[in-house]
Amino acid sequence: MENLDANTTVAEISVSATAKNELIAASGWAKAMAIIGIIFSGFGILAGLLALFGIPILGIIYLVTYGIFIYLWIILLNQANNITAGNFNLDKFAAYYGKFWKLSVIILIISVVLGIIAGIMLVSTGNQLFR
Repeated sequence: MENLDANTTVAEISVSATAKNELIAASGWAKAMAIIGIIFSGFGILAGLLALFGIPILGIIYLVTYGIFIYLWIILLNQANNITAGNFNLDKFAAYYGKFWKLSVIILIISVVLGIIAGIMLVSTGNQLFR
């Protein structure tokens, strides 16, 4: 496949039958992943609601975190729904594809930063944490 650049017009862009079939096949797996993710994130939301009664701050963190993950899985599901045998909308697919990866990278960066902060806090407290 050739590289696309600023000089390529929409009329010149085409998707081969092989690429279309591979995208359609992959959309089934993406749907499965999204549905499983939504279900397990729903369990996380339930855990967050229960945690609100015991440790409210933990419950809030769970609700926010799993709410974001549900949104991420819905984006993936929408992406997959735009590449099916009956509905091959490459424009919407590309829009959801970009949103999915943008949010995934933001979540990754935040997770790494929070992990570093947690590690620094753990090291700075030393043995006091385990007494």
